[in-house]
Amino acid sequence: METTEPARHNTLFPNVLAGLIIGFTEIIVAVSLASLVFSGTMNSYLARGIAAMLVTVVVHLVITGLFSSFKNAISSIQDNPVVVLSVSVVALLGSNPLASDELFATVIALILTMTLLTGVFLVLLGTFRLGGLVRYIPYPVIGGFLAGTGWLLAQGGIGSMISYPLNLTTLGNLFAADQLGLWFPGTVFGLLLFFAVQRLNHWAVLPAMLLGGLVLFYVVLLFSGTSIEQAIANGLLLGNLGDRSIWQPLPLGELTQADWGAI
Repeated sequence: METTEPARHNTLFPNVLAGLIIGFTEIIVAVSLASLVFSGTMNSYLARGIAAMLVTVVVHLVITGLFSSFKNAISSIQDNPVVVLSVSVVALLGSNPLASDELFATVIALILTMTLLTGVFLVLLGTFRLGGLVRYIPYPVIGGFLAGTGWLLAQGGIGSMISYPLNLTTLGNLFAADQLGLWFPGTVFGLLLFFAVQRLNHWAVLPAMLLGGLVLFYVVLLFSGTSIEQAIANGLLLGNLGDRSIWQPLPLGELTQADWGAI
Protein backbone atom coordinates (compact mmCIF):
# COMPACT_ATOMS: atom_id res chain seq x y z
CA MET A 1 0.00 0.00 0.00
CA GLU A 2 1.34 3.39 -0.94
CA THR A 3 1.46 5.96 1.83
CA THR A 4 1.78 9.69 1.49
CA GLU A 5 3.13 12.16 4.00
CA PRO A 6 0.42 14.47 5.40
CA ALA A 7 0.59 17.89 3.83
CA ARG A 8 2.18 20.48 6.02
CA HIS A 9 0.10 23.51 6.68
CA ASN A 10 1.64 26.69 5.45
CA THR A 11 1.97 28.89 8.52
CA LEU A 12 3.68 31.80 6.80
CA PHE A 13 0.53 33.69 5.85
CA PRO A 14 -1.20 33.33 9.26
CA ASN A 15 1.99 34.47 11.00
CA VAL A 16 2.39 37.48 8.73
CA LEU A 17 -1.29 38.38 9.16
CA ALA A 18 -1.01 38.05 12.94
CA GLY A 19 2.11 40.25 12.92
CA LEU A 20 0.36 42.95 10.89
CA ILE A 21 -2.69 42.92 13.19
CA ILE A 22 -0.56 43.05 16.33
CA GLY A 23 1.59 45.84 14.89
CA PHE A 24 -1.44 47.88 13.85
CA THR A 25 -3.04 47.50 17.27
CA GLU A 26 0.17 48.29 19.14
CA ILE A 27 0.73 51.48 17.14
CA ILE A 28 -2.67 52.80 18.21
CA VAL A 29 -2.06 51.74 21.83
CA ALA A 30 1.37 53.39 21.85
CA VAL A 31 0.11 56.68 20.42
CA SER A 32 -2.86 56.70 22.81
CA LEU A 33 -0.77 56.08 25.92
CA ALA A 34 1.89 58.57 24.83
CA SER A 35 -0.77 61.26 24.52
CA LEU A 36 -1.80 60.41 28.08
CA VAL A 37 1.69 60.93 29.54
CA PHE A 38 2.84 63.79 27.31
CA SER A 39 -0.15 66.08 27.79
CA GLY A 40 -0.63 69.51 29.27
CA THR A 41 2.77 71.05 29.96
CA MET A 42 4.47 68.17 28.15
CA ASN A 43 2.36 68.46 24.99
CA SER A 44 5.19 70.09 23.03
CA TYR A 45 7.20 66.88 23.50
CA LEU A 46 4.39 64.60 22.30
CA ALA A 47 6.21 63.64 19.08
CA ARG A 48 9.25 62.39 21.00
CA GLY A 49 6.96 60.68 23.50
CA ILE A 50 5.18 58.79 20.71
CA ALA A 51 8.54 57.74 19.27
CA ALA A 52 9.69 56.48 22.67
CA MET A 53 6.48 54.47 23.09
CA LEU A 54 6.80 52.93 19.61
CA VAL A 55 10.41 51.93 20.24
CA THR A 56 9.32 50.45 23.58
CA VAL A 57 6.73 48.31 21.79
CA VAL A 58 9.36 47.01 19.37
CA VAL A 59 11.76 46.17 22.20
CA HIS A 60 9.00 44.36 24.12
CA LEU A 61 7.90 42.28 21.15
CA VAL A 62 11.43 41.36 20.03
CA ILE A 63 12.70 40.38 23.49
CA THR A 64 9.57 38.37 24.27
CA GLY A 65 9.65 36.63 20.90
CA LEU A 66 13.32 35.67 21.24
CA PHE A 67 13.64 34.79 24.91
CA SER A 68 10.21 33.82 26.26
CA SER A 69 9.88 30.16 27.25
CA PHE A 70 6.30 30.36 25.98
CA LYS A 71 6.67 30.83 22.22
CA ASN A 72 3.17 32.19 21.67
CA ALA A 73 3.58 34.98 24.23
CA ILE A 74 3.07 38.56 23.05
CA SER A 75 4.13 41.43 25.28
CA SER A 76 2.88 44.97 25.11
CA ILE A 77 2.95 48.24 26.97
CA GLN A 78 0.15 48.27 29.52
CA ASP A 79 -2.32 51.00 30.39
CA ASN A 80 -2.28 50.60 34.19
CA PRO A 81 1.47 51.27 34.65
CA VAL A 82 1.23 54.17 32.19
CA VAL A 83 -1.56 55.67 34.29
CA VAL A 84 0.67 55.46 37.38
CA LEU A 85 3.48 57.01 35.34
CA SER A 86 1.29 59.87 34.09
CA VAL A 87 0.11 60.61 37.64
CA SER A 88 3.75 60.64 38.76
CA VAL A 89 4.64 63.06 35.96
CA VAL A 90 1.77 65.39 36.93
CA ALA A 91 2.82 65.26 40.59
CA LEU A 92 6.45 65.92 39.66
CA LEU A 93 5.68 68.90 37.47
CA GLY A 94 3.05 70.27 39.85
CA SER A 95 5.35 70.41 42.85
CA ASN A 96 8.58 71.34 41.05
CA PRO A 97 8.59 74.24 38.58
CA LEU A 98 11.16 73.31 35.95
CA ALA A 99 12.92 75.33 33.28
CA SER A 100 12.20 74.40 29.67
CA ASP A 101 15.61 72.75 29.22
CA GLU A 102 15.02 70.60 32.32
CA LEU A 103 11.45 69.56 31.55
CA PHE A 104 11.85 66.75 29.03
CA ALA A 105 15.09 65.45 30.56
CA THR A 106 13.50 65.24 34.02
CA VAL A 107 10.44 63.35 32.78
CA ILE A 108 12.61 60.90 30.81
CA ALA A 109 14.83 60.44 33.85
CA LEU A 110 11.72 59.72 35.93
CA ILE A 111 10.56 57.11 33.40
CA LEU A 112 14.02 55.49 33.37
CA THR A 113 14.17 55.39 37.15
CA MET A 114 10.70 53.86 37.53
CA THR A 115 11.45 51.31 34.80
CA LEU A 116 14.75 50.21 36.35
CA LEU A 117 13.28 49.97 39.85
CA THR A 118 10.35 47.93 38.52
CA GLY A 119 12.73 45.57 36.72
CA VAL A 120 14.93 45.13 39.80
CA PHE A 121 11.87 44.46 41.96
CA LEU A 122 10.53 41.79 39.59
CA VAL A 123 13.96 40.13 39.31
CA LEU A 124 14.17 39.96 43.11
CA LEU A 125 10.67 38.46 43.28
CA GLY A 126 11.68 35.76 40.84
CA THR A 127 15.11 35.11 42.36
CA PHE A 128 13.78 34.61 45.87
CA ARG A 129 10.56 32.91 44.69
CA LEU A 130 8.33 35.44 46.37
CA GLY A 131 5.56 35.44 43.75
CA GLY A 132 3.26 33.73 46.23
CA LEU A 133 3.07 36.99 48.18
CA VAL A 134 0.35 38.15 45.76
CA ARG A 135 -2.01 35.84 47.68
CA TYR A 136 -1.91 38.31 50.56
CA ILE A 137 -3.01 41.35 48.55
CA PRO A 138 -6.64 42.03 49.66
CA TYR A 139 -9.39 42.11 47.05
CA PRO A 140 -10.46 45.63 48.10
CA VAL A 141 -6.95 46.84 47.26
CA ILE A 142 -6.98 45.09 43.87
CA GLY A 143 -10.48 46.30 43.02
CA GLY A 144 -9.78 49.82 44.23
CA PHE A 145 -6.62 50.02 42.16
CA LEU A 146 -8.38 48.81 39.02
CA ALA A 147 -11.29 51.19 39.58
CA GLY A 148 -8.94 54.09 40.24
CA THR A 149 -6.79 53.46 37.17
CA GLY A 150 -9.95 52.99 35.09
CA TRP A 151 -11.22 56.38 36.17
CA LEU A 152 -7.83 57.99 35.47
CA LEU A 153 -7.79 56.41 32.01
CA ALA A 154 -11.27 57.75 31.27
CA GLN A 155 -10.36 61.18 32.65
CA GLY A 156 -7.09 61.26 30.70
CA GLY A 157 -8.72 59.99 27.51
CA ILE A 158 -11.39 62.67 27.50
CA GLY A 159 -8.82 65.24 28.57
CA SER A 160 -6.62 64.38 25.58
CA MET A 161 -9.56 64.89 23.23
CA ILE A 162 -10.49 68.31 24.65
CA SER A 163 -6.85 69.41 25.21
CA TYR A 164 -7.36 70.67 28.76
CA PRO A 165 -7.45 68.87 32.12
CA LEU A 166 -10.82 67.36 32.99
CA ASN A 167 -11.81 68.05 36.59
CA LEU A 168 -14.78 69.33 38.57
CA THR A 169 -14.07 72.95 37.62
CA THR A 170 -13.90 72.23 33.87
CA LEU A 171 -16.70 69.63 33.77
CA GLY A 172 -19.32 72.15 32.65
CA ASN A 173 -17.20 73.16 29.65
CA LEU A 174 -17.72 69.74 28.09
CA PHE A 175 -21.19 70.69 26.92
CA ALA A 176 -20.15 73.87 25.16
CA ALA A 177 -20.93 73.85 21.45
CA ASP A 178 -17.25 73.96 20.44
CA GLN A 179 -16.29 71.12 22.80
CA LEU A 180 -19.09 68.60 22.34
CA GLY A 181 -17.87 67.47 18.94
CA LEU A 182 -14.37 66.84 20.30
CA TRP A 183 -15.10 64.34 23.07
CA PHE A 184 -18.57 62.90 22.38
CA PRO A 185 -17.69 60.79 19.27
CA GLY A 186 -14.63 59.37 21.00
CA THR A 187 -16.62 58.52 24.11
CA VAL A 188 -19.30 56.74 22.06
CA PHE A 189 -16.61 54.81 20.18
CA GLY A 190 -14.97 53.82 23.47
CA LEU A 191 -18.27 52.50 24.83
CA LEU A 192 -18.96 50.56 21.63
CA LEU A 193 -15.46 49.11 21.77
CA PHE A 194 -15.94 48.08 25.40
CA PHE A 195 -19.26 46.31 24.87
CA ALA A 196 -18.14 44.68 21.61
CA VAL A 197 -15.05 43.15 23.22
CA GLN A 198 -17.16 41.96 26.16
CA ARG A 199 -19.94 40.42 24.06
CA LEU A 200 -18.04 39.07 21.05
CA ASN A 201 -15.34 36.63 22.06
CA HIS A 202 -13.21 36.79 18.92
CA TRP A 203 -9.63 37.91 18.34
CA ALA A 204 -10.61 40.08 15.36
CA VAL A 205 -13.08 42.30 17.24
CA LEU A 206 -10.56 44.82 18.60
CA PRO A 207 -8.44 45.33 15.43
CA ALA A 208 -11.55 45.33 13.22
CA MET A 209 -13.23 48.04 15.29
CA LEU A 210 -10.05 50.13 15.41
CA LEU A 211 -9.70 49.88 11.64
CA GLY A 212 -13.40 50.59 11.20
CA GLY A 213 -13.14 53.63 13.45
CA LEU A 214 -10.28 55.03 11.36
CA VAL A 215 -12.15 54.47 8.10
CA LEU A 216 -15.38 55.95 9.49
CA PHE A 217 -13.54 59.04 10.72
CA TYR A 218 -12.15 59.87 7.28
CA VAL A 219 -15.45 59.04 5.57
CA VAL A 220 -17.17 61.58 7.84
CA LEU A 221 -14.45 64.12 7.03
CA LEU A 222 -14.95 63.50 3.31
CA PHE A 223 -18.72 63.89 3.31
CA SER A 224 -18.64 66.87 5.67
CA GLY A 225 -16.20 68.70 3.42
CA THR A 226 -13.61 69.01 6.18
CA SER A 227 -10.01 69.04 5.01
CA ILE A 228 -7.10 67.50 6.90
CA GLU A 229 -5.82 70.98 7.73
CA GLN A 230 -9.22 71.96 9.17
CA ALA A 231 -9.34 68.73 11.20
CA ILE A 232 -5.92 69.53 12.66
CA ALA A 233 -6.97 73.10 13.46
CA ASN A 234 -10.16 71.81 15.11
CA GLY A 235 -8.18 69.46 17.35
CA LEU A 236 -9.31 66.22 15.69
CA LEU A 237 -5.83 65.13 14.57
CA LEU A 238 -2.36 65.34 16.12
CA GLY A 239 -1.08 67.70 13.46
CA ASN A 240 2.38 68.09 12.00
CA LEU A 241 5.00 66.19 13.99
CA GLY A 242 7.89 67.75 12.10
CA ASP A 243 9.76 66.98 8.90
CA ARG A 244 12.64 65.14 10.60
CA SER A 245 12.87 61.87 12.46
CA ILE A 246 11.00 62.06 15.75
CA TRP A 247 13.07 59.25 17.23
CA GLN A 248 15.94 61.09 18.86
CA PRO A 249 17.76 58.98 21.47
CA LEU A 250 18.33 61.09 24.56
CA PRO A 251 22.06 61.88 24.85
CA LEU A 252 23.52 60.90 28.21
CA GLY A 253 24.72 64.46 28.61
CA GLU A 254 21.11 65.69 28.43
CA LEU A 255 20.24 63.60 31.47
CA THR A 256 22.54 65.83 33.52
CA GLN A 257 19.97 68.59 32.96
CA ALA A 258 17.34 66.54 34.82
CA ASP A 259 16.30 67.63 38.29
CA TRP A 260 17.28 64.42 40.09
CA GLY A 261 16.41 65.91 43.45
CA ALA A 262 12.79 66.29 42.35
CA ILE A 263 12.74 62.70 41.13
